[in-house]
Amino acid sequence: MKLSLHSRHYLVLYPLLATLLSLTACDDTDMSIVKDAPPTHCCDHHPLNIDSFRFALSGERVHPESSFSVSLQMPADALIESAKMQGITMYMGTIPVLFKQIDARVWQADIMVGACSEPNMLWQLDVRVSHRGQVQTLAYPINVTHP
Repeated sequence: MKLSLHSRHYLVLYPLLATLLSLTACDDTDMSIVKDAPPTHCCDHHPLNIDSFRFALSGERVHPESSFSVSLQMPADALIESAKMQGITMYMGTIPVLFKQIDARVWQADIMVGACSEPNMLWQLDVRVSHRGQVQTLAYPINVTHP
């Protein structure tokens, strides 16, 4: 019995597809991603206090194209109106930043910045907050270095 070209493709593709599906179905807890999991307060590095607001980073060093977290501790009656990252050393556009509330006074954002030709680049997180009828922009400088 002679198989058509179309049938021969299925003979090759079905075992390949079955193998791929079995590999992806393995339970590897190290690779699992939990969406919408509540963030935890993880930021203690490079603290900066501005009036009653306090910034801190999740790690001692920040690298381009790697996620890092920033926490903002602030009065419970303060509101974050907007936040963005922008390059200071070199203009690389503006990156919007979204904060999630951890508790009544702590907010956290996960951020990633792009790589540039400079081995060290200064970025700045600008957070516009309102507190007791006053609106101000808080500037938190972040040094990003290539690994």
